[in-house]
Amino acid sequence: MSADIEPGVAMACMDITEIQFGDNSFDIIFCSHVLEHVPEDKKALSELYRVLKPGGWAIILVPIEGERTIEDPAISTPEDRIKAYGQADHVRQYGRRDYMQMLNQQGLAVIAISPDDMSSPAEVIRFGMSSNAGEIFYCEKKAAL
Repeated sequence: MSADIEPGVAMACMDITEIQFGDNSFDIIFCSHVLEHVPEDKKALSELYRVLKPGGWAIILVPIEGERTIEDPAISTPEDRIKAYGQADHVRQYGRRDYMQMLNQQGLAVIAISPDDMSSPAEVIRFGMSSNAGEIFYCEKKAAL
């Protein structure tokens, strides 16, 4: 099952802040470069937590720059967002330390893994990863909050 907010892009069209599945629906979730586009990222993470089964796991990837997240609602024009966040449709630039804290606060136990630590050089290439692609955030659902 795949989902996207844009109609016709994936199997289902839905907003990540209002996932149309019941509690504990999925064993695995792969969320790649979505949260930096979502104004209510904590609500989105709460929804991912809700639909993840106990003992389930998720890979939740975002672009990371530095240690602290940069976010300012006053930065709203495409030009200003490019300057601040690197892309016109981003609403924040995540920092490693507080991104991991945010995942933990949402009930997820998180481990940051470098692609080079998880695979052989041949597998890194085969899976379309690279050492400069950043860390992979592997999350497991902790007990209910």
